[in-house]
Amino acid sequence: MSGLVEKLSRRVQLMIGRCVIKAATASGGRVLVTVDALEGETLDGVELAEPYGLTSVPVAGTEGVMLSVMSVRGHPVVIPLGNRSHRPRDLKQGESALFDGAGHQVEIREDRVRIIAPDTIEISAPTVTFNGEPVARITDLVEVGAGSSAGLWPIVTGAEPGGGAP
Repeated sequence: MSGLVEKLSRRVQLMIGRCVIKAATASGGRVLVTVDALEGETLDGVELAEPYGLTSVPVAGTEGVMLSVMSVRGHPVVIPLGNRSHRPRDLKQGESALFDGAGHQVEIREDRVRIIAPDTIEISAPTVTFNGEPVARITDLVEVGAGSSAGLWPIVTGAEPGGGAP
């Protein structure tokens, strides 16, 4: 009986197991990864399973769960779990964050949403609407960083380019 249990245990180990992503590439609408799975086993070209509307190309060291249907290692799929070295450390229960290895974060906190960018935030849309306290008002001083107009200058009009009212 113990031989049967060992055989069954081995099949389950081949079906579901932890892995570590060693490399990843985006190709043809999919993300393919190279993983270290069982001891001494490296698999290349493994498809990364992703939820609708969210995609990433994970960095080396990201942990995952590898699934092999019917214990066949020929076409496994990896579900990424996370990378402990880049994860924000101060989230409270119920909070979440989107983050990468370069220091960019979008944090959904219990009392605010916070965007952290070590370089640039770009918003591209035909219309952008802000609801809340205005960033600057007419008569506020704004810093012009370069050129012949460098220095502090007051905002003197609320008119949009082209003469339209705000």
